[in-house]
Amino acid sequence: IWGGKREDIVGSPFTKFMHPDKIEELVSYYEKRIAGENVPSIYETILLNNIGEKVYAELSAGIINYLGKPADLIIVRDISERKKSENEIVRLSTAVEQGPSTIVITDLSGTIEYVNQKFIEITGYSYNESIGTKSKILNSGYHTRKCYEELWNTILSGNVWHGEFQNKKKNGELYWESASISPIHDNSGAITNFVKIAIDITEKKRADQIQLILYNISNAVIRTDTLEELFSIIKRELGTIIDTRNFYVALHNKEDDTLTFPYYTDEKDQFTKVPAS
Repeated sequence: IWGGKREDIVGSPFTKFMHPDKIEELVSYYEKRIAGENVPSIYETILLNNIGEKVYAELSAGIINYLGKPADLIIVRDISERKKSENEIVRLSTAVEQGPSTIVITDLSGTIEYVNQKFIEITGYSYNESIGTKSKILNSGYHTRKCYEELWNTILSGNVWHGEFQNKKKNGELYWESASISPIHDNSGAITNFVKIAIDITEKKRADQIQLILYNISNAVIRTDTLEELFSIIKRELGTIIDTRNFYVALHNKEDDTLTFPYYTDEKDQFTKVPAS
């Protein structure tokens, strides 16, 4: 633990091997223990080795009689590797909880065992509402049974599934996500759980859809023979993202400042020309 030679340690004050941030605490424990006061007998601290590097240690301390006087016997165990692992777990946990991706862990039947904060924010389901329920609570009905069968066959065979879902939030709102679902294996290689990592792509899907609509309308301008046919295509394309049950195409006449409607569908009104003002 210390490095160097034994003679470099014997006869030195024990504070020489303490991290500066821990000296006050350890000296206090020592003094109180010698005085018979109740202090922890096992605790973690930070020491220094012979070249000044941190050593995370677990100390087991107790009072013994040494050369006719009470002395503090301390057994030191190096826990640096354990602390390193714990710190890595903390960093991973923080990344999982605060990251931009939704993370869901299920058992082999699809019962949810863990969700991160992003999942809660996006879906509207609380942690307690999610745990113990089936992952199909997000099912929007958009995807076919065959799609889900292929997904399950993929992950149950030990492979990773990639794809997109249209899901439904607790409030009924639909959203899209790009997801990766992977099996989790134990030390023997058996699959114990599945983990889904996904990002919300709703805005991207909408932007892509608008680009496709504009492309289709542009093609229609070139390929259609009549205005009525063109306007019908425009109505149909826009109807994929907005309600076009009441739909107008208005042309402005600068001479008399009027709007004419060469194409419209309206549930109530019937008119073809109105003042622009």
